[in-house]
Amino acid sequence: KPPSSLLEAVEEYYVRRELFTANMVSRHVKWHQASFWPDECVPARPAHLFVSELDRLVPVDAIQRGFGSRGSFARGVRVTTLSDVGHGGWLADERCTKQLAGAISQLCNEVS
Repeated sequence: KPPSSLLEAVEEYYVRRELFTANMVSRHVKWHQASFWPDECVPARPAHLFVSELDRLVPVDAIQRGFGSRGSFARGVRVTTLSDVGHGGWLADERCTKQLAGAISQLCNEVS
């Protein structure tokens, strides 16, 4: 689907089309080392996933379904959806950074 806003057009260009970025993402990111599956999680080492509601690069609905189940919660997985931001939008959104910091602090308290 074509970009419908300036932000989407910038994301489309810099993440998918710009030669050096596209080369780095497709050829140099070790995706097999970055994969993360619910059945690999254990309560002793919990994980908290943050997804952006308006993300066009990451399949937010699939992540929420796969990692937001009761079974995943029992294995120590938490999922938070950051509202009204796109991919990486939390970097420039103070509300989101506070939400992330609070959730991480809570997760650390659960472990200790």
